[in-house]
Amino acid sequence: MRKLWPGLVAIALAAAFGLMNLGKLPPELPTHWNFQGEPDSWTRSGIAVFLAPALGLALAMILSVLPKFDPRRANFPQYEGTWWIIGNVVLVFLALVHVVVIGNGLGWAIPMPMVIGLSVGALFVVLGNYITRVRPNWFLGIRTPWTLSSERAWRETHRVGGTLFVLGGLVLIAVTLITRKPSFWALLLCGVGPGIVSVIYSYFAWRRDTSRPVEQQ
Repeated sequence: MRKLWPGLVAIALAAAFGLMNLGKLPPELPTHWNFQGEPDSWTRSGIAVFLAPALGLALAMILSVLPKFDPRRANFPQYEGTWWIIGNVVLVFLALVHVVVIGNGLGWAIPMPMVIGLSVGALFVVLGNYITRVRPNWFLGIRTPWTLSSERAWRETHRVGGTLFVLGGLVLIAVTLITRKPSFWALLLCGVGPGIVSVIYSYFAWRRDTSRPVEQQ
């Protein structure tokens, strides 16, 4: 897990922040908010301070071993750097979420809908940018029957999908800055929309690949 050290450091610092402030927290912490910025789910503070760090540690362990079980692990050296970058980005994102949850419990004036919109939008931009560098594998990327059976479909789909996720993230950031409360439909359009379009596009990219086996044509 040594290549995930930036993300693990962020998780450790976030965990330390939660533990240091455990005695100052109320018995229960809001851990989920609706699109009006109102909390609609609570977790006991003693559990909440460990939840995200434990999830981050488990994720780091999974990311470290998954490539070894990939039937296409021979491709891993071609995108190994991207794998670790994406892993670190997700771990840092979890750490920031943990700090925001704890900070909110401490009474910080945090505009949760705005924080969620901006952070998710930024995550889409980063993931969309790096996903274009991933080579065919079974665990990361836009994996459909067509991308997994055609190098051309994989390459073209990730180029289009990555662009759409970057644009979706930028739109979500813009909407959040303008409205300060991104709606459910904005999140759905910017997050789910690119995924649906990418899946559909992958089929047509596969159909255009004349190098695939004759029985597939």
